[in-house]
Amino acid sequence: MQIFLIVFAVITRLVPHAWNFTAVGSVGLFAGANLSLRKALIVPLVPLLISDMMIGFYSWQSMLGVYLGFLMAPVIGHYLIKGREKVITVAGGVGLNTLAFFILSNLGVFATGSYGFTLEGFVSCYVMALPFVSAAFVGDVVFATALFGGKALFLHMQKRQAENAQAA
Repeated sequence: MQIFLIVFAVITRLVPHAWNFTAVGSVGLFAGANLSLRKALIVPLVPLLISDMMIGFYSWQSMLGVYLGFLMAPVIGHYLIKGREKVITVAGGVGLNTLAFFILSNLGVFATGSYGFTLEGFVSCYVMALPFVSAAFVGDVVFATALFGGKALFLHMQKRQAENAQAA
């Protein structure tokens, strides 16, 4: 499963897409909910490294913020969703994940000094990032729905198949 999630995230990061509309956060959430935390933490990091090697690296401050932001996904998946895979917990995890990524990734952008190291620059940095957070949220919702919904559908079909085999 870990390899599938990594490959899926790499593909969604490399194909043309709206800014921040990728599966990286969602695969991190899903990995956190379904793997050991140690294995889950690798899931968002490997696609980021692979795709950054292909797309290009950027300032270390921004990269640190982005990588830390995506590392929150498996932590949230592990502690909020694991063992409680209901629509409400997954939805809460998606919202919290998007918020954590927004805060940490833009803290990295602010740390570059691009907006100046003032309160006005800090606020401006986050205000300018608002259009990107909406695309990240939609991407997290779409990909989390596909991953968690796909798992639920698979388990439901597996259960029905077992019940039908028992009845026959």
